[in-house]
Amino acid sequence: MNASRASFASADKRADATGVTTLGDPQDNTSGCSDEAAGKEPSVNDCTQLITTDTASIYQYKTAAVAAHWVKAMPKDGDWRQVDHFALAWGAREQALTSDERRDELETVLGDLVAKQ
Repeated sequence: MNASRASFASADKRADATGVTTLGDPQDNTSGCSDEAAGKEPSVNDCTQLITTDTASIYQYKTAAVAAHWVKAMPKDGDWRQVDHFALAWGAREQALTSDERRDELETVLGDLVAKQ
């Protein structure tokens, strides 16, 4: 399996585990948050995966410290939440329409998945 195919398989697996496939039009947009994935010089702050949907964006980072860096660096008027080495965000597409209750649910589900790893 080539690297690109493996990346999509990995993205699909994480998407399925978080229920993201039911949240509307999942897309692998890793090249938008990773210099390395975009063909540039890698950065320690690169994401390892970014899946965006109409409901939420799920960023995966190499470490919890990198995830914390990005959550803290994002605009204060946005909603970014850290879950270990992941960040959930609601700033793209129709994500602003996602209710606070649904955001809380996604944060909890992702936290439960991380705890099982």
